[in-house]
Amino acid sequence: MKSFFKCSAIATAMLLAQQASAVDIVITGSTAFRSATHSGIANMMTGETIAHSHASSLNSANQSTFKGTIAGIPGTVYVFCSWSGSATGIIAVANSTPVSVISAAQVDALTSGTTVGGISPTTTMTPRMAFSDVYKESTTAASAALTDSRPAVIPFRFLKNRGSSASLTNVTAQQVRALWNNNSVPLGLFTGNIADTSRVIGLGRDNGSGTRITVLAETKYGIGNLVQQWRATTTGTPGTTGVVTSARIWGVGDGVGSTVGGNGGYTSGSFIATAMGCTTSGVELYEEDGVSLIDTMDVTLLAWLGLSDTSVAVGTGATALPYEGVAYTADAVYNGSYTLWGYLHLYYPTLTADENSFRTGLNTQLANPSVLGSNGLVFNLMQCARTSDGGIVSASY
Repeated sequence: MKSFFKCSAIATAMLLAQQASAVDIVITGSTAFRSATHSGIANMMTGETIAHSHASSLNSANQSTFKGTIAGIPGTVYVFCSWSGSATGIIAVANSTPVSVISAAQVDALTSGTTVGGISPTTTMTPRMAFSDVYKESTTAASAALTDSRPAVIPFRFLKNRGSSASLTNVTAQQVRALWNNNSVPLGLFTGNIADTSRVIGLGRDNGSGTRITVLAETKYGIGNLVQQWRATTTGTPGTTGVVTSARIWGVGDGVGSTVGGNGGYTSGSFIATAMGCTTSGVELYEEDGVSLIDTMDVTLLAWLGLSDTSVAVGTGATALPYEGVAYTADAVYNGSYTLWGYLHLYYPTLTADENSFRTGLNTQLANPSVLGSNGLVFNLMQCARTSDGGIVSASY
């Protein structure tokens, strides 16, 4: 009997020691770069078990938690990711604001080595690192004592939705400034044909998003200026049966920055990508109250997304457009001719030794083109530079 109790006590002590040695890493910030970050984390880990919130795609998940071991960090490592937007993420790290995460217990309940989707977050944790598409000086946390590293470059693209006019072939800064300043503009403003009288409406991110800040800065609209954006209601499957049935001017009180009608926006590019894979004939357009009908008409959706979400949208029939007459290519960004891009920043306060070891390893991963994939570009290959969001792009050769 004594032997049994002794063994039981030893087993309990070993379990408690194992639990005590677990290292928690909590990351938040940019949704535009979550796919590459997920790949980098998975590459660093051995025997990883992954839980994520999306029904099917890890790379589209707004919350994900990884469990495994990482060379150089003792014990089990849990990496909690909660993607909410660049500015929102920087502010959360600066103010130690908890974010929603999938808990360690939820991952522990899964079969080791598996990846399981459709798991909703059940707890909150304080983030310690934030990926951002923008400089912290473009957010309300400009004076926060955070260190900045820049492991990559993030390009963005304008898109039109599936089934929209073939005549819309380019986007200029002037055109989108007009769109953001109004709740809709004639298609002819983009095509040059005054017979194109159907309307173009804009879908975009909330003002906690680096995607939004980068594009408003680059187009010289002004990152703090109010915009007019819409929220779309869809049915069916994007790319096949998907249809936008109605859209309303973004309502007051509906998410981050929605203190004025139209100024709100989507919390993630994945939601916009879904709408862009839908057709838009006979759409019911409503005022911000969602009740007062403005008109029923054919419309074109215009949106702006990071490369990963762009790839999803294009895969379901949306069309990516040149910006200022320049088609997107990696070389066009590297040489400075395509200017719709920002740096990927990783902001953090003073870290523990384990957190810093993780950060260093992840930055190394993100310098690898095979990890970046279609999400971003290698920082060290840039032949141009800018010192602020939307700043002048100057040659560095």
